[in-house]
Amino acid sequence: MTSPQDAERRLAAAWAEVVALRREGVTLPEGLTALEDDDAFSVFLPCLERLFADLGSATDEVIWVLRKGERKALWLSPAFERVWQRTRADLYEDTRGWMGTVHPDDQARVREAVEAFRASGVYEQTYRILRPDGTERWIEDRAAPMRDPEGRIVRLAGIARDITDLRREIHANLERQQMVLRTLALPRAGGGAAPAEELEAAVQRVTEAAATSLEVERVSLWVFDEERTALACSDLYERSQRRHTSGVELRADDYPAYFEALLQERVIAAHDAHEDPRTREFSPGYLRPLDIGAMLDAPVRLGSRLHGVLCHEHVGGARSWTAEELGFAASLADLISLTLAEHERRRLEARIVQTQKLESLGVLAGGIAHDFNNLLQGILGNAELLEATLPGDPVSRRRLAGVRQAAMRCADLCDEMLAYSGQGEFVIEPVRLPEVVDEMGQLLESALSAGCELRNELDPALPPVLADRTQLRQVIMNLITNASEAVGDGPGVVTVQGALRTLGERELESPWLRETPPAGDYVSLVVTDTGEGMAPETLARIFDPFYTTKVMGRGLGLAALLGIVRSHHGSVQVSSTPGEGTRFEVLLPAGRDEDVDTRPADTAETTWDGAHTVLLVDDDEMVRMAGSAMLGQVGCRVLEAENGPQALALFADHVGEVDCVILDLLMPEMDGEETFRRLRALAPEVPVVLSSGYSARRVATRFPDERHLSFLKKPYDSASLLARLREATGDADNGRAGEG
Repeated sequence: MTSPQDAERRLAAAWAEVVALRREGVTLPEGLTALEDDDAFSVFLPCLERLFADLGSATDEVIWVLRKGERKALWLSPAFERVWQRTRADLYEDTRGWMGTVHPDDQARVREAVEAFRASGVYEQTYRILRPDGTERWIEDRAAPMRDPEGRIVRLAGIARDITDLRREIHANLERQQMVLRTLALPRAGGGAAPAEELEAAVQRVTEAAATSLEVERVSLWVFDEERTALACSDLYERSQRRHTSGVELRADDYPAYFEALLQERVIAAHDAHEDPRTREFSPGYLRPLDIGAMLDAPVRLGSRLHGVLCHEHVGGARSWTAEELGFAASLADLISLTLAEHERRRLEARIVQTQKLESLGVLAGGIAHDFNNLLQGILGNAELLEATLPGDPVSRRRLAGVRQAAMRCADLCDEMLAYSGQGEFVIEPVRLPEVVDEMGQLLESALSAGCELRNELDPALPPVLADRTQLRQVIMNLITNASEAVGDGPGVVTVQGALRTLGERELESPWLRETPPAGDYVSLVVTDTGEGMAPETLARIFDPFYTTKVMGRGLGLAALLGIVRSHHGSVQVSSTPGEGTRFEVLLPAGRDEDVDTRPADTAETTWDGAHTVLLVDDDEMVRMAGSAMLGQVGCRVLEAENGPQALALFADHVGEVDCVILDLLMPEMDGEETFRRLRALAPEVPVVLSSGYSARRVATRFPDERHLSFLKKPYDSASLLARLREATGDADNGRAGEG
């Protein structure tokens, strides 16, 4: 015989199955067969009352039972009176009074659902009720049919739950999450780049807010590498430690299911990360050691391209992520996407503005250098000629030597401006960086400030760089000099290091260069100092020509360095923190060891037989006067023209007499290039020496594959002039000798 206690246990188990039934829609198990008979059900009603009376206020779940086709409640649990604030007696008489408690705005929807339930046995509704005092409560109501052995529905049983507080909590969470999203949004400042520190701080704000809002221990942002074969952790926040770290890497080959899921899904909600097929491959080496039980990961995209993933990791057992939490995680990932996109936009804008500014200054610097070189040609040439006429006056000769020396120093400044503008004179060849630094050892030591130590840590086995040796020396000297001056008079260290690096375009980007060099092998020259460092506003202007923080500085050293790096198709990176020193890294294309030329330098003769007629074309009278005098000293006959049309007329009048033409490139009326083309049309083999304040490299690109052509850079002296004349006419003279 069944005892009352057994009956209560059986009935409790049966109602537990009712709860499961409403969720799963399965047929009631054998444990509820006693309830299929009305008499048996009546016997168990007292047991139900005692059971829920013992539970008291422990539950606010209202359990109800109706006989199909009738409008009387067979039974209501005591919680009804607590939730509805009404007595159960009325519903035992007529359940239609229950509809009157439903909020008027919800009644039509609920009535329709009830009618459908009577026919289909499916019922699940959320609605509001009105208590007698007018207050609203939100109810979640679910029900399932109770069937007889033949499968016919005989009763309807359900559970109604007061979810008012839960909804308030959910809405409060949503509001907090929305507030978090609004607070975390990256401000859109006008102009200027968002520095890396600002982006890092924005990401850290997101990971901290996510950990707090979702109550998870670990939140991290992972970013794909350029090959998209691995994810690197850029920020991991551990809530209990209040600590940010980074650096861990995950390879796609090790976790194929997870990486595939990132490509396909909006959010990866692994309630049990050890069992979820997308994440269980992390279990042995990642999840178990860190006691991670659940993961909520949202891919981060830039446009249509997958950029990375924002990961939320719950430490402990499994966790059921709610729909609201999934939406919040996705919103955070979108926020990071917007932050990254905004940062990238501002970075590119700043880079364009910076490079346009530097290029404009480069054009200005190049034009100034050209005009100054013209002026210096007159000064240098006339000083040399005057010095030659005063052989017996040592005081005057010494003073003229000072004039020439000052003119050459001015010419060096012009060369620095041309280097900055990318128009410097250079010859690209494989050069060993350690050898150049060793050659400059004594010079570098003399450039150091008192108390500054130079540490050369370059590996002698470093591959060569493709560079101009002279300009490479200038780069090294500028870097060491600036580092030494940053250290100042106190004790400090300047360190020179190098390495061979294989770099992608992203790593080669520089805010001071418009064009990014191609990916490949580069030799890195790194100069660091222990000086006072630079503030961000100073760092932003270090490559501006004529900008300097030194009392006696010219502001051309780093400007020239940038021009040299740019013209060598390299890159430059600078980082500095006030009080912590500065790090310069110059990246130049790597060459091959077998390309290094070990042959002795050519020592060609630079004299020239003066029995020639030379047509000198230049719009600057001082240049013509100095040039004519230099040529006259070696016995040349000189014809002068101040522009292109005059030059063509003189040449036509002396056809067959002119042995060489010295032609200025920049002239009014007709420039040097047009004059050159017309001269060659008259005499295809006439030797021409092009003269300009710009570099030979800039000129050479305009005259490819031309014979009997040489270049003479202003300012020049007699030796340089005669060497270029010999170079231009040598082949022609040899040809004439062969004809004779």
